[in-house]
Amino acid sequence: MADTKQQNQTRRDDRAVTHFRRDRARDWDDSAELAAVTPEFVFVHLDEIPRRWACKVETFPHYELVYVYGGELRMWLAGTTHRGESGDLFVVKPGVPHREESPPDESSQLLCLATAFRRRDGTACEFPLPLPDKVHVASGDLVERSLHAIAAEVYHKQVGYSAAIAAHTMRIFIDLLRAERAVQVPAVDLHKIRRTRLVSDARRFIQENLATPLSLAHVAQHFFVSPFHFSRVFKNEVGVSPMAYLTQARMERARQLLLEPDATVKAVAMEVGYPDSHYFAKVFVREQGLTPTEFQRRNVAPTR
Repeated sequence: MADTKQQNQTRRDDRAVTHFRRDRARDWDDSAELAAVTPEFVFVHLDEIPRRWACKVETFPHYELVYVYGGELRMWLAGTTHRGESGDLFVVKPGVPHREESPPDESSQLLCLATAFRRRDGTACEFPLPLPDKVHVASGDLVERSLHAIAAEVYHKQVGYSAAIAAHTMRIFIDLLRAERAVQVPAVDLHKIRRTRLVSDARRFIQENLATPLSLAHVAQHFFVSPFHFSRVFKNEVGVSPMAYLTQARMERARQLLLEPDATVKAVAMEVGYPDSHYFAKVFVREQGLTPTEFQRRNVAPTR
């Protein structure tokens, strides 16, 4: 019975990890269109435009992200006027006429980022998936962090800053795409997955080595973890300590062996990891409430 329960639990653990890997692979397959394009940094600048300022209508062959990090902004996009305030991000798509103007009573602080996209063969292309025209960037979210990182790259201009800006830009576009689709990315607890795998493998290892003299240090060393960490993780997952689980597994196996007509207590003790049959009998009484011989007498039909 214990072996069956262990096998079922192991299969459930394996399925959980397999489903996690399959889900991640499916997500990566869905991103094939994104993987086929590469952002190309065009320009980026930080502007503070005075009040009552307006630019002429412009049309660019690339994308322009206009982030309002201070004041307000009126953005005219293809005939529609949008009012933006601090934290708003406008996405101006290639070929779309647009015009920016500041309000009459205060200046506007803007980060303007222009980027193009290219296919793997080097030809120009658009971002392969639809994007919103405007989003509000909440304080502390991923888009804001990427924008701040871009501003830092512009300010310091360290080696490789253009490539770094392109990488942050791609991250922004992906986050904008998720915002457009209202995609919530669930957190993945990799530590929990690792703990589940560790306990699953440890239970299998114990079941396969019941006849071997095992100690907590021995099992922990087999999985390259400290005995303290292994014991804590195992007990949190299973409910008993590793050594208590080992004893339970040995007693379950001993009961199965004792049901065989020709089984002797000494042979069973050796097979479940107890060289001393007297100590085995003592543990058996403690766990089962009767001696191995009494267990056999009650459960094994006498041979004729």
